Amino acid sequence: MKKFLILIGLFLANFSIFAQNKTQFTINGTCDGLKNGDTVFLGYVSSRGIITLDTAVISNDKFTFTPEIEATTLRTLIAVEKGMPVAATDFIAEVGTNIGVKLIKQSNVGQVSGSSATNLWRQLTDHDDSEAAKMEPFWGIIGDSTKTLGIRLAAKSSIDSISKGISKYHAQFILDNIPSGLSGFLFGLYYTDLPKDQVTAIMDAMSKKMPEDPYYQRVLEMHQAEAATAVGATFRDISLVDINGNMQKLSDVVKSNKLVLLDFWASWCKPCLMEMPNVKKVYQEFHAKGFEIYAVSLDENQIAWQNIVRNYGMNWIHVSDLKGWQSAGGKIYNISSIPATFLIDNSGKIIAKNLRGAELHKKVSSILN
Repeated sequence: MKKFLILIGLFLANFSIFAQNKTQFTINGTCDGLKNGDTVFLGYVSSRGIITLDTAVISNDKFTFTPEIEATTLRTLIAVEKGMPVAATDFIAEVGTNIGVKLIKQSNVGQVSGSSATNLWRQLTDHDDSEAAKMEPFWGIIGDSTKTLGIRLAAKSSIDSISKGISKYHAQFILDNIPSGLSGFLFGLYYTDLPKDQVTAIMDAMSKKMPEDPYYQRVLEMHQAEAATAVGATFRDISLVDINGNMQKLSDVVKSNKLVLLDFWASWCKPCLMEMPNVKKVYQEFHAKGFEIYAVSLDENQIAWQNIVRNYGMNWIHVSDLKGWQSAGGKIYNISSIPATFLIDNSGKIIAKNLRGAELHKKVSSILN
């Protein structure tokens, strides 16, 4: 599967409800190397694995689906033989279109006809996979404790540079394909990572050429909600149960400390765990001076959450309602990706967002030292 399909699953979980009527479309499938009686699953990839939406059985080397969708979206077909996946492909499903799909045994890229959006999607993901491959050596350096700090920071800088290039590519790709359902889907998917000036350009173009698109409408809501939690705004209160079963209000923590880091994370989030040693270092150095952390987990598995907290020695305040991306705290702060942090001073003002590593240490030190 494409490396970014997990990200898609998280995105689809957040964009699961539209004020639209569902519309059917047809998938006419054929097979190469598969047997009659084999099962084909229709669904999408998420952080929890494959979410199955429907199944079909291969008959006369063919299969058919007539699923319902609310808006342009990504779907995956997986053929299973004797309980094992043997063929798969992803494709863009669009309202009002019928597509042909040929699954090929021992391949995860099938042939899709009747879908220009799928061709464009593959062009984009091929680019992303190529750029992600360039990052792999640098991730290895960052995780290598035998390397000097300077070398590891240089590797991080290289990753950041590649990531910025990917974001610019995504933004231009979206602009080039307005108006289309695919551009709306991609805007919803990549919105939080796009350069701010290009977000403005995309929103302006969509407001004129595709104002009713459900993804654009959802992003517009998110865009407006971000203003309520921007730097300079007053924090919004959260009240959730902590890891010991006690209710913890963010407002009480803010009142009792000089500086509070509101940290959205999860035990399954690799970037969150990679950042945790930096967060832990800042906490150990400045906690006695009035620094506290109010960590909101987007976990659904309580045991996994508790084990990571204890194993990593994260001795600050941890809360969760175990609702994942539907977390009440996450909704209040419009969280669509993690890690996400907000630095709050004793007056209740948000004074910084998404500080990492040395930047977090520098900011906290400037206030508490």
